[in-house]
Amino acid sequence: MKIIRWTVPIVIGVIAVSAFSGARMNSMSERYQRGDFPLADISTFETNDIKITLERYNSHPLLAEYKRFVTVERHNGESLRTEIGSDPGGGERVDVCETSDGNILFEDRFMSHILSGAGEVREISSASAFRINPDGSLDQLIKPDATPLCVRKLGRFDFGKDGAYGFQRNEGRI
Repeated sequence: MKIIRWTVPIVIGVIAVSAFSGARMNSMSERYQRGDFPLADISTFETNDIKITLERYNSHPLLAEYKRFVTVERHNGESLRTEIGSDPGGGERVDVCETSDGNILFEDRFMSHILSGAGEVREISSASAFRINPDGSLDQLIKPDATPLCVRKLGRFDFGKDGAYGFQRNEGRI
């Protein structure tokens, strides 16, 4: 008798929570399908007379996946916003450094992007493609772009000591 007395309220509670969660998930799913991604966080730093902002938007209702945008704003008010590759791993570390030609390099474990002096952000391709010839030799069809050499580490977008994701200035570590 005691088991039945406690089982019924528990079952009713589970059904109510499931119904609420299902309705909430359906609403979130519709929002994501429309491309209405909620802002997860925003972080800004300044270097060489420009302000660089990284915005991350949740791109999945359950997983820690993010769409990422970089906005470059010059002190004269001009700004340029560019989508960079998505973050499929949740809080992907993005190293930021200055290259020998004065550009800014963003690099994570999946891809690299270069910020030119004009404020444009472009992906550095790491793709390679080969053709196998009948004699077994290889012809390279697509060559990866050369990644510029970093001369000065600026910092990284990563989790800080407080547990929040944002820009972490270089603390002498490479």
